[in-house]
Amino acid sequence: MGKISKDIIQKAFEGDNEIGLYCDPSIAGATPDEVALDCYKKINEIESAYNGTFKEYQKNGESLGFCYLIGNVLISFGINKEHRNKGSLCEFYNFIKSHGLSSAILWDRNTRAIKWLKKCGMEIEAKSDGVVKLKNEELCQ
Repeated sequence: MGKISKDIIQKAFEGDNEIGLYCDPSIAGATPDEVALDCYKKINEIESAYNGTFKEYQKNGESLGFCYLIGNVLISFGINKEHRNKGSLCEFYNFIKSHGLSSAILWDRNTRAIKWLKKCGMEIEAKSDGVVKLKNEELCQ
């Protein structure tokens, strides 16, 4: 497991002033820094109970994002707003897949991420109590 980094999480959400619309409903409307801090705290809480994997996503030596998985289940991720284009997002998805991705669990209000994961070939497997579970089907398209 890589060391969980608040700075890496912060860089991933930096400048995304809409992130509060998609995050944990308990902090709806939060700023990118508030979302990053909440995400960092929650990943550390999860990590105390499970042996997860935190990985930094870099391109040309620059930190652009992260993913956190428990086993093969994607729990949290983010990529800097400036790099959310088709090519970079496909590379980012393949980076996540390279760490064993087979499913993802997200807040159902995170429609932006759900739409992206579906575009990359994942399918919704289940919905319940404000959470969506997706399963991996194909490579990024």
